[in-house]
Amino acid sequence: MSSLPRMFRDSLRASPVVFPLIGRQGESPDFERRVVRPGDSVVIEGYPRSGNTFGTMAFRRAQLGPLNIGNHFHAPAQILLANRYAIPALVVIRAPKAAALSLCVYHGGRMSAARAVELYIAFHRPILRIPQAWTPALFEEVIADFAPAIRRMNAQFGTNFIPYENSPEEDALTRAAVEKKRLSRLAKRGDMEASIARQTVPSAEKEALKSRYRDEFETVKVRRLLSAAQDYYESILNHKCLKQDTAVQ
Repeated sequence: MSSLPRMFRDSLRASPVVFPLIGRQGESPDFERRVVRPGDSVVIEGYPRSGNTFGTMAFRRAQLGPLNIGNHFHAPAQILLANRYAIPALVVIRAPKAAALSLCVYHGGRMSAARAVELYIAFHRPILRIPQAWTPALFEEVIADFAPAIRRMNAQFGTNFIPYENSPEEDALTRAAVEKKRLSRLAKRGDMEASIARQTVPSAEKEALKSRYRDEFETVKVRRLLSAAQDYYESILNHKCLKQDTAVQ
């Protein structure tokens, strides 16, 4: 696909006008994948391979009742819509090279390193214009100490969501719930032989696969894109909510 069609597709995913129309065609009850609507409880979104699935499942499990959560489209329009509808939003954030490399593994080499980094930029660039509309949750927090991010969101939006408390026992239950949903979807599609690369939880096998794609990230083009992506990531690290956390500590 040439750059112009890709740019057009990326622009649609950043449009709060067009995306709700095209996004709803990709909703999945099995995945609880949902385009945000007025009155939803919260939006949890991020670039793929950034802890979206674990974070969304953990967040659900911590609450006392069912929630409508806009999630798993990896589209900046979800955050723009949350802003429009005054819905709290949590954006999971991972460093660009680690996230893009993991996405290349997920797609089994069918996505180039350059495209993976372009998508990182395309997701984060629009939402950085409205930092007041979302709270960052760093990947390292989501998988190890998620509660502070949820507390930050509560403070920012005046909500009272229950923080998820990571522990070996709770995390194991969350990962098991994630894997159960994944296997159920695969069974319905008749695709139980799906690649290890598409597992949504960490594994030694996935780590081993990354060595196949690392060299591609050292080309001049990809290094230039990574530099731009890193600038966006560092801007996120300067988000007001994270700064306030640091000041309190």
